[in-house]
Amino acid sequence: MEILVEDAVPEPEDFNLEDYSRKVFEMFDGEEVDVVLECKNEFMKYIIDRFGEDVDTDPISRTTFEARVRVALSPTFYAWVFTFEGGIRIVSPEKAVEDIVKMAKKLVKAERK
Repeated sequence: MEILVEDAVPEPEDFNLEDYSRKVFEMFDGEEVDVVLECKNEFMKYIIDRFGEDVDTDPISRTTFEARVRVALSPTFYAWVFTFEGGIRIVSPEKAVEDIVKMAKKLVKAERK
């Protein structure tokens, strides 16, 4: 048995270790889509922490901004959004909005039982 110098499988040219780590180790595994989030200004630090300093943002009002991010739609992503109790809301795509609304409705039904 001997250790080979070359890689058994070459690394893809577009491979980004940071993105891969975020998806695998933070469990953001699912369909990747571009998402628009409406956020209260005080949550900017969480957006930067999650998506990096180069995140695409624009002000909406004096108290809110819009962030455009690429995420893997998953229960973990939706749980992250729920953490902010409405301070970060999903605006689009419609599938992501529908998914988080369904999750919220399930939570309400579960609490009533």
